[in-house]
Amino acid sequence: MSFAGGDLTAFTVERTGVSSPTTIDLLVCGNGRWGGLGSNTFSSSQSTPLRAKNVSGLLEYSDATQSLQPIAPHAITISPTGHVLLTLNTGTTTEVGGRDLVVWGKNYESELGNGKKASIPIPTTLETPDGSRFMLRRRTAKRVLDLHGKIWKNNVQVEQCAAVGPENSAVYWKIAS
Repeated sequence: MSFAGGDLTAFTVERTGVSSPTTIDLLVCGNGRWGGLGSNTFSSSQSTPLRAKNVSGLLEYSDATQSLQPIAPHAITISPTGHVLLTLNTGTTTEVGGRDLVVWGKNYESELGNGKKASIPIPTTLETPDGSRFMLRRRTAKRVLDLHGKIWKNNVQVEQCAAVGPENSAVYWKIAS
């Protein structure tokens, strides 16, 4: 999996070992001037990919397989102005919760959604106003309307997705595929 946006490029690498469980690392390179490399550094030019901290090598226990399973990125969005939103593929082994939303990079216009205006050089789980983890959900919508306000379809699976643009971020609902 690889992703690019602005001056940053990110890709995942699967690490397998004989005696250790498989893990997935997120590597980032490019212009990390605003902390977009996710390695707790501010570097204006990084040609050698760096392992993003807090989101690489994550594992969760699966009751189904009774073993540790890697937590992979579900989606990464990189803005042209230097901030990153990562959706982790958590909650795949259970119906509880959703997908964790992790943010980092430039935050001069509060684009990371944490209510502050300071850049974050390390991936940080976004929190709700009450202090719990912000999770992207999936549910059944009773009805979906078209752009004219007419009912398009009833009982449709929808999911939340994260998107970025220049100096902004958004979470929106889309029809699940």
